[in-house]
Amino acid sequence: MLHLVGDGSLHSICAFLAREQADPKALENDVIRYITSGTQFSHEDCSQTNTFQFVSLMARDYAVSNSEMDKLSQLMWEVYKQFGVECRIMLAPANKLTPSEVCRYDFEVKIPSSGKWLACGRISHHGDYILRRFGLKLMHLVEGIAFDSDILLSALIESHQRPDGTFSIPAVIDRFMYHH
Repeated sequence: MLHLVGDGSLHSICAFLAREQADPKALENDVIRYITSGTQFSHEDCSQTNTFQFVSLMARDYAVSNSEMDKLSQLMWEVYKQFGVECRIMLAPANKLTPSEVCRYDFEVKIPSSGKWLACGRISHHGDYILRRFGLKLMHLVEGIAFDSDILLSALIESHQRPDGTFSIPAVIDRFMYHH
């Protein structure tokens, strides 16, 4: 596994892969995984989002790439449950997929004050659509955003707020915090 720092965009990761000239023959029995944290910018409203992204690259074989997507969705579900917020996984309908997506799972959290479900993460299976355009043939791509930190933080604070206005910190996060 390689941790990339800086821009958290899928395009920068694919450009890195193309520059490294990833060899599909080397991937026959393996999956290469990359993780990155960074800021994504929306072209629509000029907003920015802090995210934690992951990318899995494997030989072009739907059995392998579907298995990778299942493993990642199970891992994300286990993490989301540990946050102690109301959450759900939604299979995106075909009319909501981007042109490059074969399949997508959206991870949503409920914001208690509004009762609304907001998309907090996703896993997308792109098949070979994106990588072919970067000159990387015979490979599949599964990528996603593990969580949008702004939405997750809102859900955490509201879900763990006590009557006196303070809030408890879920154990999954507390173990990484510094205590005097």
